[in-house]
Amino acid sequence: MSEKRDVIRYERIGRQDGGHRVIYSNAVPVADPVPEHIRRRREFKVVSPQIERNRKRARNMTPLYLVGLMLCIGFIALLAHKHIQLNSEIVQVKHDIMTKEAEYQKLKTANDEEYARIMGAVDLEAIKRTAMDELGMHYPDNSQIIEFENDDSDYVRQFQDIPTQASSDR
Repeated sequence: MSEKRDVIRYERIGRQDGGHRVIYSNAVPVADPVPEHIRRRREFKVVSPQIERNRKRARNMTPLYLVGLMLCIGFIALLAHKHIQLNSEIVQVKHDIMTKEAEYQKLKTANDEEYARIMGAVDLEAIKRTAMDELGMHYPDNSQIIEFENDDSDYVRQFQDIPTQASSDR
């Protein structure tokens, strides 16, 4: 009852990976990590002495270089910390401004409502009636009106007695 399974193998030659043979099956041999033609190319490559010196200099890190590098890293870390701190302060100030603006709007609305209530409660006709009927006030005659010339503003303050010879032309 046991069946014998045949292993099917496919081979392709001339692929883009350098012409290596690729075998699809359940038993693939381990490939060489560096192909022979690349290994040969590396062996024969000649490097100039200037390039060798530059490579050697790049690999060496002197203590002075390390101290300078650490100072630069510390300075950058300090700048990053200060930047984050300033951004945090800006966010806090913006939040405070928004809170104050909301409080201002509430107070302004309450003030406008109170002003409208007070102005609605004031009846100018009732005040006029009370002044004329109960207190005996009346509109002035033309002989009681005195006009002054004031070039400074529309507002007049009395600091001394009114002159008797003022013009009464109206």
